[in-house]
Amino acid sequence: MAGTVHAEASPVDLLSGGDGCPKPNQINLEMVADTSAVLTWQQSDLNTSVFVRVTLVSDTTQILEYLNVSSPLAIGPLTMCELYEVEIMTMCGDSSSDFTAPVTFLTDGCCRIPSAFNATTVSDTFATFSWDNVLQADSFAVRYKLTEDKEETSWIRMHTIEASITLADLDFCSEYDVQIQSLCAGDSTGYSGSYFLQTLGCGMCTSLNYCETGGIDATSSWIDSISFANMRMKTGSNDGYFAYTTEQTVLERGRMYDFFVAPGFDGDTCAAYIRVWMDLDLDGSFNDSTELLMDTIDMTGHGVGSSFMLHDTLPRDITRLRIAMMPVTASDTIPPSSCGLFNFGEVEDYCIRVDEPCPPAENLDTVFVGLTSATISWTSDTTAFGYIYSYKVVGEADGEQMITGESFAELMDLDECTEYVFKIISVCEQDTNSATLIFKTKCETAVEDLAPLVRNMKLYPNPFNNQFHLELEAVEALQGYIQLSSITGQMLHSERLDVFAGERIVREFDVLREAPAGIYILVIQTDNRLLARKLIKTDN
Repeated sequence: MAGTVHAEASPVDLLSGGDGCPKPNQINLEMVADTSAVLTWQQSDLNTSVFVRVTLVSDTTQILEYLNVSSPLAIGPLTMCELYEVEIMTMCGDSSSDFTAPVTFLTDGCCRIPSAFNATTVSDTFATFSWDNVLQADSFAVRYKLTEDKEETSWIRMHTIEASITLADLDFCSEYDVQIQSLCAGDSTGYSGSYFLQTLGCGMCTSLNYCETGGIDATSSWIDSISFANMRMKTGSNDGYFAYTTEQTVLERGRMYDFFVAPGFDGDTCAAYIRVWMDLDLDGSFNDSTELLMDTIDMTGHGVGSSFMLHDTLPRDITRLRIAMMPVTASDTIPPSSCGLFNFGEVEDYCIRVDEPCPPAENLDTVFVGLTSATISWTSDTTAFGYIYSYKVVGEADGEQMITGESFAELMDLDECTEYVFKIISVCEQDTNSATLIFKTKCETAVEDLAPLVRNMKLYPNPFNNQFHLELEAVEALQGYIQLSSITGQMLHSERLDVFAGERIVREFDVLREAPAGIYILVIQTDNRLLARKLIKTDN
């Protein structure tokens, strides 16, 4: 039984304490909401009765009491954003235990910093964070920067209405500070303390124990430059060994790559052995029969090229590529191996990220463009598990980034007759890709918004299964068309609209009965006005 009790004596005031009546233990508050919570505890003797007292800290005359109750216990009604104390005692016949030490909890409803802020997915170039929702928060702001960047201007800010967010285009093998704040109506919290994020990418290339190698003397011959994929390196002589492992070159599975290595000499040029390996099975060694990508002699001493195919069955990971150059001399007639030292020449190691290309958002286009709003759509890809988009006026600074799992974006509060740049980033497991679209909002002299000329407009049910209804009342006479199109802009249906001023119409549409589930656009258009609304069709 629950009730609010003031200064009067409660049932336990009539009982005396006793050493043989043990207190409850393991007290926990669960499912704490704005006006309720669930209390749990353990008691050693289930035949004894339990008394619970819940006190409002800001007004100790406000007490909820529960007699002869068991765990779990739903307590309430409570006041939102208030601190409460819970005390429990055991009643054993004519005696009782002492109250347990007070357990305090705060009801939801405060504008507070989110709890349980953690990275749920981390790769080398992106990270996804989630947190417990805050009842009063309209949205959340997240900011992040490289830990080594001490300037306040280094923070990158993002905004979301969801309880999760994805940070993209991060540096691999790097540490970031990430903070969050709640944005409530007319109020906001400060930023939280920093969550320290370590991106991946330091992996196999640097963590495996690769064998020692190199030239003992690289003063007269060395690897001067290499070229493959988007890598162009001129390294010169490096005392027989050079490791470039602070950055990665990305190679995509299933592609053919050209490779070029040029030796360098102090004096006359000569023929040189050129060998290239890649640790394809990520075992920390190089196999001559399966992992030797180039094995040739540069007869001119001016460089030699070759090609190799990166098979699409290779694991997606970061591995090591090794290049060895050794001049052909009377004493050195055996080409260098992948391990061990040799007399003259040089070895260079590089980190290679084997990956599957992240596809950009395809078929990026406008579905609707009005005076102050627009709808952009694209074809989603199963490789991408989400998209980050932003938009800005052409020539201005980048806009705020938003996250979506949909294949469309609705842009509001745009400037009339203005050119915008829409940028969308596909977020894949280990990579991102971007696409851009330039569009211009309608001008005042062009098509105007139809919304002021209709009232009480409804589309129902929405989402719909087979058919839906359009209901509206015309403020003034309207003559035009009602059109249905797919999210990609394909026209699916068009019919005439003629209504008198003040006339109310209800029309049923079943033309999408056989259409696949997805997003559709209903457009009402007259000679110089237009109105568009989104429809969602579910599976039959």
